[in-house]
Amino acid sequence: MIVKTTGTAASVSLGGGLTLNHPQTYDLLGEDSAWDAQDLKDNLATVEQAISDGTLELATQADHYKVYRYLEHKGEQDCTAAPLSVNFVSGLSIRLHPIHTFTRGRITQTNWYANAGVDANGELEGSDLVVREDFAYTLDAAGLARHRLQTIAWVREDESLGDTKVRQKFYDNTQARTEGRRRRRNVIDSVSISTVGLYAQTQQVDIGSAIVATTPF
Repeated sequence: MIVKTTGTAASVSLGGGLTLNHPQTYDLLGEDSAWDAQDLKDNLATVEQAISDGTLELATQADHYKVYRYLEHKGEQDCTAAPLSVNFVSGLSIRLHPIHTFTRGRITQTNWYANAGVDANGELEGSDLVVREDFAYTLDAAGLARHRLQTIAWVREDESLGDTKVRQKFYDNTQARTEGRRRRRNVIDSVSISTVGLYAQTQQVDIGSAIVATTPF
């Protein structure tokens, strides 16, 4: 059992995924110090007082961010801290599976799952959500995107969303036109997918047969 204090925070690692987090400095322990089990026993009165007055919180595995499961070299990193600097696209031991939500051809949300597969309708479905991205766009009078606000939220083990990170992207004329062409292609693809689904339903065939029947060669 180790108590560590740094600056104005202290934590007690109990093992088994349990951590006690104290929001204030332990005056008796001192700042920037590490204490072993005997030290903790000697100062148990301080810890017990913190528990009784409600300033000592119990952090369980549920408070950990899922992304830390897949960091190969997380070491002694606090898994309850927001992983703002973690590259969840290419910096993990597994590849997360993105599933996008489109609104009028633009991606408005991307959910990154630890597991994914294809359902009976040929659509991607995911399980074990790790990261969620939300996108909001500002358009000009012609309907071209000029600004995109991206909000990244990491998911805890209890499925709650934790801290977020915000990124911004601005579009010049060339980028705005390129984004517009991509949006139109996405709309066409969406209509084509709907056609495939409708054909499969009305003709009572599987998705693969519907794709072949509705795809021009």
